[in-house]
Amino acid sequence: MRSRLPKESELLHPVITLFDTPEYSTVLEAKLSRKRIDILFIPSAYGRWISVELKVRDWKTALWQAAVNLQIADSSYVALWRSSIPCALSRQNLFKSYGVGIISVAEDGASVVLDAPFVPNVTRVRQQEHVLEKIAGAKKKEGHLDALSLLPT
Repeated sequence: MRSRLPKESELLHPVITLFDTPEYSTVLEAKLSRKRIDILFIPSAYGRWISVELKVRDWKTALWQAAVNLQIADSSYVALWRSSIPCALSRQNLFKSYGVGIISVAEDGASVVLDAPFVPNVTRVRQQEHVLEKIAGAKKKEGHLDALSLLPT
């Protein structure tokens, strides 16, 4: 049994594995204005853009960040360490009102405990097109993606 809480970075691999399919590209620390999205899953063709904010236990901050991520993502999640899930689920109406889902992370993997709805937004499409243009440029220059600014400068 784990005696200490994990570091936020330890939540990364289980969450990536949860959405790891050939249909998605994964961008870590994607810059969105003044903040960074911990994980952004971008579909290679048609599909939802999915953002995930990782927190060990600070669900309130994660909820705010995940709600802001809906500027670019079609669906947004908060990924919390399993011991923080009961507290977050006790406020699931708040998560639902913001259109944010919840992912539980444990030593043996991650699972969705509150699904994130698709949140339609007409203006988001242009922002997503801009991101795809930046990704294409970044791949040509560097051959990989690290931090990526998602909004025009």
